[in-house]
Amino acid sequence: MLDDVIRLTGQEETCADLPVWEHKKRYARYALRPLIMIDDKYYWGPYSTMSSGIIWSGNLSNGTLPIDLQTTRIQSELNLEKKLIEDALVVKAFEIVEKFTEFVEKNCELHNMDTLNNAPLVLGDYDVLAFYPETNVVLNIECKDILPVFCLKDLKRLREKIFGIEGKEKGHFEHINKREDYLLKHIIEIAEALKWPIDADCLPKIITIYLTRKSYWWTKFPPKKIKATFLQIDMLSNFIESLKKINGSSATKTHR
Repeated sequence: MLDDVIRLTGQEETCADLPVWEHKKRYARYALRPLIMIDDKYYWGPYSTMSSGIIWSGNLSNGTLPIDLQTTRIQSELNLEKKLIEDALVVKAFEIVEKFTEFVEKNCELHNMDTLNNAPLVLGDYDVLAFYPETNVVLNIECKDILPVFCLKDLKRLREKIFGIEGKEKGHFEHINKREDYLLKHIIEIAEALKWPIDADCLPKIITIYLTRKSYWWTKFPPKKIKATFLQIDMLSNFIESLKKINGSSATKTHR
């Protein structure tokens, strides 16, 4: 129906205009349903239909759908696919870091180590944790797969997901900051548990990296000062190679 183009999911009344402020709730976007009904007959174009198929399959490969179908079963499957993507991102980051140092761990749970059983469970796991002796740097890499944004509302949600909401939620950095703070306070104990050759008289610099598959506005221009480096996965190797030059400078930078 033509009215469906200006109606949002879960909303009976139509909008006064094309609801460009929404994306996933616009279930009848022409790009997704390229059919036109004229005199009780549906008409379609081969190119627009092919484009629609590309959109649907492309979204699935990112662990999402172009619209919100509002079904728990489908959403659980999408969540599983998204987790597989993030797990693969961790594996890839580990493989890259492993080329530079043998002192690297993935999915590192400090609280499960015998000599670190006092580590708080709330820390969770460090996606990739590594020591780079050549520059005396510890890399604390958090791997996040960020879904693409299509409108200003999506952009706002992404900002809140990463950085939190003032006075309410703290977003991803609530746990990221806790993990970095724990590293700063207990790096010698952690090094002993992991058998890393860290000198207690010359403590390493800790660089926290927020690693993604793609870069977005908020990863290029953070809305607040943070103790992390935003980095795209295909720039990780170059970043590690550049550590010799930036060693000793501030770790709070944004890399495109």
